Amino acid sequence: HSYNKKIIDDEHLASRATCSAKATYYYACKGCNAKGSNTFVYGTTLPHNIVDYVCTECGYSRYTIARNLEYTLSGEGTYYSVTGIGFETSSRIIIPSEYNGLPVKAVDALSESKAIKEVVLSLGITTIGNSAFQNCSYLVEVVLPGSVTTISERAFYRCMSLTSIVIPDSVTSIGHSAFNGCTSLTSVTIGNSVTSIGGYAFSGCSSLIYSEYDKGLYLGNSSNPYYALIGGKDASITSCAI
Repeated sequence: HSYNKKIIDDEHLASRATCSAKATYYYACKGCNAKGSNTFVYGTTLPHNIVDYVCTECGYSRYTIARNLEYTLSGEGTYYSVTGIGFETSSRIIIPSEYNGLPVKAVDALSESKAIKEVVLSLGITTIGNSAFQNCSYLVEVVLPGSVTTISERAFYRCMSLTSIVIPDSVTSIGHSAFNGCTSLTSVTIGNSVTSIGGYAFSGCSSLIYSEYDKGLYLGNSSNPYYALIGGKDASITSCAI
């Protein structure tokens, strides 16, 4: 036999493609197509099966679970809050839902960080505290879970690289100046449970695209792009139909 022929079929398949390896096939006999013992690589890898930002097949994630942040235990000793960047140096992080066996409920102080570029908050976190990400000038992306209820004052103040934000339906209030000065912010989706938006929440967002009606500027979501009236088209208007 001369095993130098490449046949791509199930009969000659040695191992199927995964997200980390291409498929392999056995060489076939040039004359009779009998399967040999040596293999060759063919095709491409499969996409990662990402669940909760981690591939279930190989463990790949574009994010790193942040393990070096600073935490503070609540007064009653039932949960933790993130209160500092600590020794965390990764630029794409997942803030975990648990620390020392207790839930993480709030993110209070990662302000001024120059390291963080992308951050995912785990399900279970309910509060983004005052000035939590203030002046994180390299922060481009934030993923908020469906457990967050409060975005506090100046939470993302002057995050000048942040380009978009999806505020989930769980959020009920957005604080004063929460996104003030986010000059690269172009897209904001506001969930259907928001009942309070503080003054100047989106002031200084010079790139933000609004939905317009009459003389008003609105933000909303796919089902209602006019969910929240943010302001007027200019300072000179005296009336606006809502």
